[in-house]
Amino acid sequence: IPIYARSGFLYPPTAAVAFLPFTYLTPVGAGRTWLSVEMVALVLACVLAVRPTRPLRRIVAILFVVLVLRSDVFSYGFYLGNVSVLLAPVAVGALLCFERGRWRLGCALLVGSLLLKPLLVPLLLLPLLRGRWRDLLATGLPGLVVLGAAILALPGAGHFWGVVPRLLGGSNLIHQLSYLNLSLSGLGDRLHATALFMP
Repeated sequence: IPIYARSGFLYPPTAAVAFLPFTYLTPVGAGRTWLSVEMVALVLACVLAVRPTRPLRRIVAILFVVLVLRSDVFSYGFYLGNVSVLLAPVAVGALLCFERGRWRLGCALLVGSLLLKPLLVPLLLLPLLRGRWRDLLATGLPGLVVLGAAILALPGAGHFWGVVPRLLGGSNLIHQLSYLNLSLSGLGDRLHATALFMP
């Protein structure tokens, strides 16, 4: 079955490989496992974010957890099983790597996340603005090789290039469904400021 046979699948072909283990579970089992993985991802993101703040760790941890629980990602994405939740610890980890001067590891985390969902693309500007393009290139080229291999190997994966324009336009989660869209275009639609957020 071609991976883009369903119009709702808008992820890179590499994501189809990552999701493959869930197909061996029952629908109920897959749903429960996915929600458990998402919960672990949220907890890990919170722990990573508050770890550097030793003196006020408890206060910061409480405030951070409250912010996460009040965020769009939790309110709209968690119960839907949205992949965006899994990228929360990746974003925090990459930013911590950049702060500590571990640019290559941070870039590798970002590139790996792009193979699952290209949500963290804006963070690639950080190494570019700091002149760390070699680190980005060293991690980005292997990522492109993996993406290319998936496009060639998976049935129907060549249609990925037709999916890209749909993603830039907010996919099908626009207007009345914009509350489900966790992208910048979805935010622009919710704030009635599409000119500022949509390409």
